[in-house]
Amino acid sequence: MKIDFYALSDIGRIRKENQDNYLVIDNGEYGFLCAVFDGVGGCDDGKYASEFLRTSLENIFFKNDVFGKKDVFKQQDCIINAIDLLNTKLVAESEKRGENLYSTMSILYLYEDLYFIGHVGDSRVYNIRDYSLFRLTKDDNPEQGNSNVLLQAIGTGSNITPQVYFENTFSDDYFLLCTDGLTNHVGEDFILETICSQKKTVDEKVIDLIEKSLSRGGLDNITAILVKIG
Repeated sequence: MKIDFYALSDIGRIRKENQDNYLVIDNGEYGFLCAVFDGVGGCDDGKYASEFLRTSLENIFFKNDVFGKKDVFKQQDCIINAIDLLNTKLVAESEKRGENLYSTMSILYLYEDLYFIGHVGDSRVYNIRDYSLFRLTKDDNPEQGNSNVLLQAIGTGSNITPQVYFENTFSDDYFLLCTDGLTNHVGEDFILETICSQKKTVDEKVIDLIEKSLSRGGLDNITAILVKIG
């Protein structure tokens, strides 16, 4: 499987610090892993929370027996267990520091001809296939009322229910992982149009998405990872 990708994060036009984070690991034997994290506004240190999760997930990839499973259902269970472990680690770190530390997390894992999704929060993962856009994650926001309220995030407690599943990949698939700093300003029609452009590279498509979000206010940190399957 040939994979092309580009990742970019921007502080935006209003925030004083970037509380987003991202991770990309391209490891031939154990697959391709990428993720976005968005420190939750209102907690004591969203920047630290997202950085802690990023480092912890990277350590799990290289040190724990979690990825590269031939049995797809075992791999799915391992991702669920990894998310539970990350949640437990962040809760423990919160108690250690005497702070509330919360973050969203959206994971895409590619292994052989499959993709796996692991998700908690309101960052998003999209699949673009055959000039159509499919949202692969559901925002953990109330169905009615304040859309800025998160029903669950990593670090909020022991009772989180991550969205985890797998499907087949196909040649020319695109996957976009992004924080809500992008989707709050850029609609899905523009995302589809930008990613389906035949004249632009993966890098240019990500830059276009972030620049469009900035041009429409850039009220939050903005992070995007675009992955193309060759």
